[in-house]
Amino acid sequence: MAGKNSKKKKNSAAANLFRTAAAAAAIYGGASWYLFEEIFNTKDGVTETDAEVEERQKLQPWFYSQNRQDVYIQSFDGLKLHGVLLENHPQSDLWVILVHGYKNSLLNMMPAMRAFSEHDCNVLAIDLRGYGMSEGTYTGMGWPEHYDLVSWTDWLAGEKKNSRIVLMGVSMGAAAVMYALGEPLSDHVVAAVEDCGFADCQKELSLTLEKRTGKCINLMLPGLNLFIKQKLHYSLKDVSVMRQLSNAQIPLLIIHGDADDVVPVEDADAIENSSGYQTEKWIVEGAGHNEACRQDTYFEHIFAFLDKYLHE
Repeated sequence: MAGKNSKKKKNSAAANLFRTAAAAAAIYGGASWYLFEEIFNTKDGVTETDAEVEERQKLQPWFYSQNRQDVYIQSFDGLKLHGVLLENHPQSDLWVILVHGYKNSLLNMMPAMRAFSEHDCNVLAIDLRGYGMSEGTYTGMGWPEHYDLVSWTDWLAGEKKNSRIVLMGVSMGAAAVMYALGEPLSDHVVAAVEDCGFADCQKELSLTLEKRTGKCINLMLPGLNLFIKQKLHYSLKDVSVMRQLSNAQIPLLIIHGDADDVVPVEDADAIENSSGYQTEKWIVEGAGHNEACRQDTYFEHIFAFLDKYLHE
């Protein structure tokens, strides 16, 4: 009889342990799903700072007075992606593809559109998947977007047979540009600019989670990665700016503010050290995340770099 009672107690303890483990797994899975939706779902659309709103509103009359053309391509996974062509210099072969950041759209790239247009460059500004007029439910933090960028580059090179193309991205768009530099790119691409891009996606997600919760919760990354693999079809372990840049054959200008509290300025050094090709680096004193563009000399620095390659 004692043996039976002992066996019942063991079975009961095992059942309780199983229920506890199942409840913990459910809580962990639910929390991971919540964080995934918070970070990757683009349903909330564009989020702008007051400065970005003011800048966009100021430049809208210029933008809507231009000879604009909406263009579309299909992504590798079947999404309809949108871009805008500003071909203000039809006799020029100089082009820039502009790639916006997280929770932005191509409209946030209007300052760069105008600056490049004034520098005799034609412009292709793109809406990343899930933003603006591009299809998609989730952002990919730059990884699926870099394949989209390669497709845009091939499309533009096919449309403009003699084009010399610059890739320029900010924040998440900068990560997409750097990832793209590790892929076989069209010979038409001659240079690239990245502004405040992150060097390590996992580290950036950890910082984002910590900033949102006030706690260091690296333990959530495996759960988050599970949904990334399920919904976005890649793993954080597969994503590496370092690896991609080690294969780069395109000169890169690295821009970063030394007061960036979203992507640490140390990432600029990591990016520079990992590149297998020519780089230049400009650290902007006192500039926060995506604030280097407020400097009066911002585009002077960019064009001083690009002019070495655009007119070869």
